[in-house]
Amino acid sequence: MKAEDQIREMVGTKSPYKVPEGYFEQLPDRIMDQLPEREAIAPKVTMWQQVKPWVYMAAMFMGAFFLARTGQGYMAGEAANQQQQELAILMDQVDEVVDDTYMMSSMNTAYMDDYEVYTLMASE
Repeated sequence: MKAEDQIREMVGTKSPYKVPEGYFEQLPDRIMDQLPEREAIAPKVTMWQQVKPWVYMAAMFMGAFFLARTGQGYMAGEAANQQQQELAILMDQVDEVVDDTYMMSSMNTAYMDDYEVYTLMASE
């Protein structure tokens, strides 16, 4: 600390640099005067540049639609396969007890879903 104090006494704490009076007030005007004069050119907007956002949005919605449609078809296919397997097992069990024609006619007139038919048959 003592050495730093001695250096400060020898050199001083004032900055040797000074800004001229009014320098920063005149600076923007001086810079603008030095720039070359140019005309402002309006950019040309083509038809594609105007339509492009709408085309991209339509493409995005179509992609989302087809993605959802594909997923729905895949899930429906799995569910249908599982229902067909369950129905096949159930029909094998029922064939031993009930005639197929009687079963189909009763299912068509009873307005029952597969689960209700299964529980009805399981309870007997």
